[in-house]
Amino acid sequence: MSWQQPPPPEQAARQAAEAGDPAAQRHLGMLLWQQGKLAEAEHWLRRAASAGVRIADGSFGLLLAAQGKAEAEAWLQHAAEGGDDVSGYNLGVLLQRQGRLAEAEQWFRRAAAAGDRDAWGSVGLILAEQGNLAEAERWLAPPAEAGDRNAAYNLAALLQRQGRLAEAEHWLRRAAEAGHPYAESALAMLRSWREAR
Repeated sequence: MSWQQPPPPEQAARQAAEAGDPAAQRHLGMLLWQQGKLAEAEHWLRRAASAGVRIADGSFGLLLAAQGKAEAEAWLQHAAEGGDDVSGYNLGVLLQRQGRLAEAEQWFRRAAAAGDRDAWGSVGLILAEQGNLAEAERWLAPPAEAGDRNAAYNLAALLQRQGRLAEAEHWLRRAAEAGHPYAESALAMLRSWREAR
């Protein structure tokens, strides 16, 4: 008996996908997406989602959203309503980009309730945009305290907007320490502005 090397992952996934395995169809679709083969990825993810692979609904919806295709919303919503909280967050992002803030906020709140820290920050940003600064702070603070650099940066901007400069400086420092790309320069500007006063 001779040993044979197993086929490469894409080849194995393709063989199983072509044989009708929905999980392999999703896997192949994701591999092809990573390679930038969007049309083929869309074909396989659509087949997997249509076959009832729940996780494929969200993946397919996200691929469609990345391509700006209108049917993305329906697939993301189907996945989110089926319990996929990541798809709920992604649906919120899609709706927010369309300016549908009330709907986006609802999906972000659902994802936040499931423990998604990014969703907490997104709710906070929508509330700040609506002028509800106190409530926005309550939503931005927990992920900032947990080390989320984007939430820390956004919380600093919110506090700075309210004239609470010492607190803003604290959160900019935390965001910079966590590697936020703009926090260091924002911190330097805030310090120089405070010294000039």
